[in-house]
Amino acid sequence: MKTLITLIFVLTIGVAAQAQDRTAEVKVETIEMTIVTSTTENKVEKEEKV
Repeated sequence: MKTLITLIFVLTIGVAAQAQDRTAEVKVETIEMTIVTSTTENKVEKEEKV
């Protein structure tokens, strides 16, 4: 009985170790970002009426 439990334990550990050996392929998608700047000119004119 002890031998049977030991074999099941060893097989379970072996299967768990093999399941973790798989390497996942990592896919990276690049995003291009640009900075857009705009300048505005504010003109203040002073009018004097007499």
